[in-house]
Amino acid sequence: MTFEAGCAILKSMIIATRRLTIDTGTDQHALEIRIYAPVATDVDFCCSYEIDWPGRVEKTAMFGLDSAQALILEFNAIGSTLYSSEYHENGQLSWNDEASGYGFPVVPTLRQMLVGDDARFF
Repeated sequence: MTFEAGCAILKSMIIATRRLTIDTGTDQHALEIRIYAPVATDVDFCCSYEIDWPGRVEKTAMFGLDSAQALILEFNAIGSTLYSSEYHENGQLSWNDEASGYGFPVVPTLRQMLVGDDARFF
């Protein structure tokens, strides 16, 4: 199910943002993450986020039985997307401090990829 078809959230309120940095060695690019408020659907709650990758915006929606579950799933999806990215793999992605991680949890199968504070707290 696509973001647009599955979650009519495009007009939902942004409740949080995080800005990471992609360092290519010659340039630094801002990578903004926008987290939208959960919205009730007929049967569940939908929560969406956007990541501004260089050259494209990734829009994704997560669904939960209630708004809390939708947010938890959304945060895990964001962390998993960041840690699975080519920018993480190449050591080009950072937030706050190069070795601190990104401040998002990941799904259990990716926990071995966590670095810095992420590894300590998630």
